Amino acid sequence: MFITYEEMSTVIYEYSLTEITTQTDVEFQIAAAIQEMSSYLHSNYDTEAIFNATGEERNKLLVEFGKSIAIYYVIRVCNSDYLFDKAQLYYDNAIAWLTKVAGNNNVAPNLPLKKDDDGEVKIKSRYASNTKFNHSF
Repeated sequence: MFITYEEMSTVIYEYSLTEITTQTDVEFQIAAAIQEMSSYLHSNYDTEAIFNATGEERNKLLVEFGKSIAIYYVIRVCNSDYLFDKAQLYYDNAIAWLTKVAGNNNVAPNLPLKKDDDGEVKIKSRYASNTKFNHSF
């Protein structure tokens, strides 16, 4: 799995986590967080390769944001006011970063790009111009 239950101890103390929910619930919320991150990244990046990576092969920043999103879901579902404001802030930061990456706003996350059947990188390019302007004298 891209993020494990044991790794959640870096965003919340284990005793706190066991007080408000079970390991099964946390693993479900981790899966939901991965799915949300994938929804932002799927258009330009190879999300299957990204989220099937394990250990040191994973993008460290994406792992941290995934844990922040997952812990936000855990705290939200458990109806706990426990650190909710802090979890909300981390969640908002993670979503802001994913939005920038999805929109190609000069953020280079070092993630594998999508490839077509021939193995060539699929880059979506869009060209446009303003409508023609005519003077009428």
